[in-house]
Amino acid sequence: MGTLAELKHEPEPDITPIPLMQLATAFWGFKTLSTAIDMDLFTRLEASPMNPPELARWLNIEERPAEMILTGCAGLGLLSKQNGRYRNTPLAETFLVRGGRYYFGGFVTMLNHRLYSGWDKLPQAMRTNRPTTWDPDKQKSLFEAADPEMMGTFWQAMHSLSTFTARELGDAVDFSRFRKLLDVGGGSGAFDIELCLRYPNLSATVYDLPFVTGIAAEKIAEAGLSARITARPGDFFADPKYPDNHDVILLSMIMHDWSEEQDRDILRKCHEVTGE
Repeated sequence: MGTLAELKHEPEPDITPIPLMQLATAFWGFKTLSTAIDMDLFTRLEASPMNPPELARWLNIEERPAEMILTGCAGLGLLSKQNGRYRNTPLAETFLVRGGRYYFGGFVTMLNHRLYSGWDKLPQAMRTNRPTTWDPDKQKSLFEAADPEMMGTFWQAMHSLSTFTARELGDAVDFSRFRKLLDVGGGSGAFDIELCLRYPNLSATVYDLPFVTGIAAEKIAEAGLSARITARPGDFFADPKYPDNHDVILLSMIMHDWSEEQDRDILRKCHEVTGE
């Protein structure tokens, strides 16, 4: 390290540590958001904007933490303040009110209660090359032992996110030349619903674990597409063969979860039923 005199003559950097500060404190915003969702704050504010004393009475907490959560969410762009009361911004109103079509809170809840603690063990995961939130020797995935109610809200959130991604896929890829889509690990069927809505000659099969295809069947029925989209239960590892008679296969957010050997097995089975 140089002397004080030497340091005084060092040129000023043309960058600041602000990006590092934002990275280092990102969990502040996440925990503010997840706490507000756990309290169902945005659902409550949809019905009636509140000031800190009113929120404190509703939650049976002190006024200071009530004010902190409100101002914190306002700082995140999720609430706005008018005449001393806080109300949802359009972002929160669209995605964070429970029961809404595009409710995203379940994804945040899943991250907070299921995955957040695992990221605290990232050094351990680096040393062992193993997950920290589930045991691959005993479970097929991190979802297997998760609370069913939490998983229900998680899949609702994934449906919301996938709906917008599916619309982009429909814009980027011309599916008009295809007639039958197989969605391997298709979850709630969001991709199939959006693509079938866009391409009237397309039909689809959502292929996933039984408890997931039950959710998909409900979403498909809500969209009025039960005649064109089938939810077929299965296990893309355990099943020796995937459903056939499809001319295009979709793998969305699937391959990153597994080892190279498992991914090759998935691709091999896809090849066997399409010949492509």
